[in-house]
Amino acid sequence: GLKGSVNAYSVFTKDHLMKGSKMVELGQLWKDLSEDKRMAYKARAEEINLERAKERSKKSSGEEVGEETARKPVAKAPRKASAYNIFTKQERLKGLTMEEIGAKWRQTLETEKEHYRKLADEANGPPKEQVEKVEEIEKAEEVEGVEESDDSSSSS
Repeated sequence: GLKGSVNAYSVFTKDHLMKGSKMVELGQLWKDLSEDKRMAYKARAEEINLERAKERSKKSSGEEVGEETARKPVAKAPRKASAYNIFTKQERLKGLTMEEIGAKWRQTLETEKEHYRKLADEANGPPKEQVEKVEEIEKAEEVEGVEESDDSSSSS
């Protein structure tokens, strides 16, 4: 059945464990159970599964509001490239294995690694703080521009 679905035996065991039966005894009790009683447990299991299916459906459609609402996937920011990532991409194009690339990177001089660090910085764009500072300046300029246009319209 479905993941998380319940069968008649699991409903039966839950009932009997709550009454103090031992797990060892339950197999025999189930075997000795009349067909009518087994059918009653089967019906209860189907009710439980139907109810769970309705709940899953509500959650996935976002119908339900509250703590149990359907969660939307969170978009993750792409990982920043490292100097090693840039180096690896170039070396893979040459047909080297990851093992060979790792060994080559460990033997690479710091001056050459610095070259790859600069390439990684360029690939990653400006640091977040710089972007925020530029956005701040742009917003301030927009506000000033609005104030200036207000002044020019009132002087006419």
